[in-house]
Amino acid sequence: MRNGLEHLTPTDLLLLQKHVKLGKNHLKDRLTEQEISQIYKLRKIDKQTERQIAADTPELMGSASLMINTIFTTILGAWMGISGFLEYRLDSFPIFLFLLLSCILIGGSFGYSNYQSIKRATDEALEQRKTKAIETQILHVLNQKREQELKESFKEIEEILKNLQITDSEFLELPIEQLNDSEVCLNLLNQMEHATKELQGNESAAFISEVEKIKNSLQSHLIKEQKRKKEELTQTIHKLKNSSLPFKVRMKSWIRKNLRLIIVSIIPVVLGGFSSLFVYFGGAPKLAQEMGRRDLFYFLSQPYIKHIEVIIALGITIYFTFVFFHTNYKAFKRDQELTKMNDLLTQEEAKLELLDDKILKINRIAEILKPIDLLYRVLRQTNVSLKA
Repeated sequence: MRNGLEHLTPTDLLLLQKHVKLGKNHLKDRLTEQEISQIYKLRKIDKQTERQIAADTPELMGSASLMINTIFTTILGAWMGISGFLEYRLDSFPIFLFLLLSCILIGGSFGYSNYQSIKRATDEALEQRKTKAIETQILHVLNQKREQELKESFKEIEEILKNLQITDSEFLELPIEQLNDSEVCLNLLNQMEHATKELQGNESAAFISEVEKIKNSLQSHLIKEQKRKKEELTQTIHKLKNSSLPFKVRMKSWIRKNLRLIIVSIIPVVLGGFSSLFVYFGGAPKLAQEMGRRDLFYFLSQPYIKHIEVIIALGITIYFTFVFFHTNYKAFKRDQELTKMNDLLTQEEAKLELLDDKILKINRIAEILKPIDLLYRVLRQTNVSLKA
């Protein structure tokens, strides 16, 4: 996918990734809306993923309705309960109207606030998901550049080995944790018998002397390195290096991961929701009686009406249960998407670190071999010139 990132240098890519990591608000202080939009177009989220993260109507309206029901049952239930406890009458229509309007205003405001809170949280999650996707894309392009850089370093070393008539290039394929640049160079220098045979007399002595100097320096460095390793957490680091990151992102089932929490949380939702509805059903006949609406009182007292009320209560309780499961499942899917992107981002970052480490070691080998290669070319040319 060509999006302009491939034209940036590795330094520019790293700089861009660090700024993107700090979020959209950070970018707004430094870039125009058009420039920010250009960055966020680097990696688009598919519609299915966007639907999984974004809040849908059942989640928004369900949470708002739960909040409104809580306010209604709290205020009306408290009024009816306190009135019954203190033996006050409920036939004051102004008080009832005031409480009803209070329920509507408070319940509506709390429900709307809850609606806005969920919407804001899901929008932030969606933006975070986009940010992680852009970071991953930037690091993916950067890793491609690092791999190309590593290939070029390999070619350079292979050319040097070919000139020095060394056939051992297997170390180039070693995993980073097994690649010790000093040991590799010592091994390569010990294989330069064919190169010394091409030289004669003083040229051969000078070449061997230079090789011995470098070998002595490397051996001294290895001794110091081995001493340092004994003082470090070598075993721990070795284990971490040998434990590769998972290639596939594995996600647990929502039910399996949250079974205990679901069971514990659903009980108060079901029982509390079901019992709260009888604040209306139980208090309505008494309210009608005290306000002098005997026709309504007798109607609400009929057995079949009570059966209908129980069915309504069960239906609303089932709806509240659905809202609970749906809201928690949506939250789980949201977290799952962010976790997946974090894992993918971690893999790209780990890959970048390994590539950078290997490039440094390969370049270190090249730096040690280059002077030997240059000296060998000069001496060989001098030898050829003398023969001519």
